[in-house]
Amino acid sequence: MPEYSLRQRELFVQKSTRVAASYLRRTEELGDIPQAMKPFLDVLRRGFVDLEDVSRSQGMKTVGTYCVMVPSELIWAAGAMPVRLCSGSYTAYTIGDDLVPRDACPLVKSVMGFGEIEVSPLYSNCSLMVIPVTCDCKKKLAGMLERLKPTVTLHVPSSKERDADMEEYVRELYRLIPILEEVTG
Repeated sequence: MPEYSLRQRELFVQKSTRVAASYLRRTEELGDIPQAMKPFLDVLRRGFVDLEDVSRSQGMKTVGTYCVMVPSELIWAAGAMPVRLCSGSYTAYTIGDDLVPRDACPLVKSVMGFGEIEVSPLYSNCSLMVIPVTCDCKKKLAGMLERLKPTVTLHVPSSKERDADMEEYVRELYRLIPILEEVTG
């Protein structure tokens, strides 16, 4: 894995925060923003412009998830806060492009870029990463993230038509529960 200098990290922070601030500014210039959008804009400002961690109760752990297929209710019930990390950054993508196989999807490259440069508390402060294996790239992502953070895969069946497929998914959720309990105490 290549090592990134302090200057490269600084350039990454400048560019990524500038891009996020630009999106935020353009959205706010639209005016008449629905009240329901304000929490999302707050997360964009705090997490990607100001590079702050997410707000949570004192001592509460965060669990990063990479898809809506991870039920946030299980994470809340275990006493942790779910943080959806399934998003991309072109700046992080360019760093991740050097780290992962060329056929990996942009999401995987972006996630690995964020992990390598270690600038976002949203990523670095997670106590656990939960990755539903919905494609080969997410399977590769789980293998790579295991080197950086405690990571668990959640196998998701390709179909929900058969009862056996849904039973398999429910078994996976039951397998996740003790892992969450161990992380949260």
